[in-house]
Amino acid sequence: ARPGWAGFQQGGPGGPWEQASCAQSSTPAQVTRQIQEHEQDSALREQMSGYKRMRRQHQKQLMALENKLKAELDEHQLRLDKELEAHRSSFSAEAEKLAKKHQAIFEKEAKAALAEEKKFQQHILGQQKKELSNLLECQKRQYKLRKEQLKEELQENQSTPKREKQEWLLRQKENMQHYQAEEEANLLRRQRQYLELQCRQYKRKMLLARHNLDQDLLREDLNKKQTQKDLECAMLLRQHESTQELEFRHLHTVQRTRTELTRLQHQTELSNQLEYNKRREQELRQKHAMEVRQQPKSLKSKELQIKKQFQDTCKIQTRQYKALRNHLLETTAKSEHKGILKRLKDEQTRKLAILAEQYDHSINEMLSTQALRLDETQEAEYQVLRMQLQQELELLNAYQSKIKIHTEAQHEREIKELEQRVSIRRALLEQRIEEEMLALQNERSERIRSLLERQAREIEAFDSESMRLGFSNMALTGIPAEAFNQGYAAPPQPWPSRPVPRSGSHWSHGVQNTAGAPHAWRQPPLLALPPSAWLHPPSSSASSPASAPGGRANVVMLRNSPQPLRRTASGGQAEPGISRSASVTSHILNGSHFSYS
Repeated sequence: ARPGWAGFQQGGPGGPWEQASCAQSSTPAQVTRQIQEHEQDSALREQMSGYKRMRRQHQKQLMALENKLKAELDEHQLRLDKELEAHRSSFSAEAEKLAKKHQAIFEKEAKAALAEEKKFQQHILGQQKKELSNLLECQKRQYKLRKEQLKEELQENQSTPKREKQEWLLRQKENMQHYQAEEEANLLRRQRQYLELQCRQYKRKMLLARHNLDQDLLREDLNKKQTQKDLECAMLLRQHESTQELEFRHLHTVQRTRTELTRLQHQTELSNQLEYNKRREQELRQKHAMEVRQQPKSLKSKELQIKKQFQDTCKIQTRQYKALRNHLLETTAKSEHKGILKRLKDEQTRKLAILAEQYDHSINEMLSTQALRLDETQEAEYQVLRMQLQQELELLNAYQSKIKIHTEAQHEREIKELEQRVSIRRALLEQRIEEEMLALQNERSERIRSLLERQAREIEAFDSESMRLGFSNMALTGIPAEAFNQGYAAPPQPWPSRPVPRSGSHWSHGVQNTAGAPHAWRQPPLLALPPSAWLHPPSSSASSPASAPGGRANVVMLRNSPQPLRRTASGGQAEPGISRSASVTSHILNGSHFSYS
């Protein structure tokens, strides 16, 4: 036997002591590896906890932002409601103030009209009293002159008896007194008729002036309401626009915040994934480095294992040869024992040498294949890890892309829903504004209709009362023909009426007046003809009233009269411009709308 194998059999480097020493040296490495694995698990758990904590923090931040924006929107809506309520209160106060102003104007004009009517009557009575005094003085002078003439005639006629002269003189005096009494009675009658006619004309003109004032005040009231309604509608539209702008700004803020939080979350996920990939690659490199460092020990242990197997095989063969030697020694003669022992010894030595050569070849082959196999295994593990990490990164990118697409779709859906809500709210607001405008227009038409119908009824009642009292419509709307028959030496001058304040023009849809002709209420009431009219005969004045100086005023008065259509003094149909109230009422009944002045 070779010395080396003897030492191997006696417990060389591959003996039990060396195996126990290797087992004891690997225990701290295992403990270190377990500690590292535990630390990695703790770091992973901490990373997941931080990720969940970040998600909760983002949700809390987004919810707080939504609550803040909702409170801001509620505050904005409350502020708009207060603004609208304040404007409506201001409009109500202005309407009450305007109503009080109109009532004060109406009462003031009524008092002024009564005072002017009284002054007007006093003026006419004074003029008539003066005319009566002049007539009495004239009659007195005529009576005295006629008396002197009669006395002279009696003195010239000496043949007539004195008694007859006295009787004739007495009859002449009585006739003169009777004539003067009739003349005085006629004058008083004409003055009374003239006073009644002028008072009736004045009342009719004051009635028309009051109607114009009512129309002006109503027009001012309606225009004020229309202006207030326009301002309110403009405010509602402006509030809608501001609310819409605020809602879109809030939505963009929420979406921008959500996008930013999603970006931070994805960035954190990606950084964690990259850090995880880096750690896995580093761990694999450390593992490979450790395997490379531990490869000699592993090879030594495998070599010792092969040597141990070789030693066990040698022991088995030695026992087998001992058993075979004993058997042959028992079965053969003693003289052959020496040759048998030598032959068995040579055979055992040859087989052990062959077995040792085989085990040496196995050890060399194991050493060469283990180094190559380690490199291939490490490369395969590295490629598998790279592929696995790449798949995980692709899955993460796909998941994040899916989240981004879902978020973008959610944002588009939110924008469309908000646009739809805003569009519906705008349509409802416009519908409400249109309904309020239509209601205001109906109220305007109804109030104008009722006013004009009431004024037409008042004019008709006044004219009916005038007809019952014996006054004609022509006499009330113009200069009566009887005025030309009055033999006044000095006719009274016209009494100017008090102008009525106006706030605007007449209804835009009403009858258009003649160009250049003033309104009826602006003309002073025509109480009597100007002095030049007394020079014309009654026939010419009655036949062509427009040719007289007061004829234009008569035509204007007729055209501006708001009374219904009626026959003229000649029996013909009045022109359409005469009936203002009737034409306006017909426009209302035909569905015509009123335009705003």
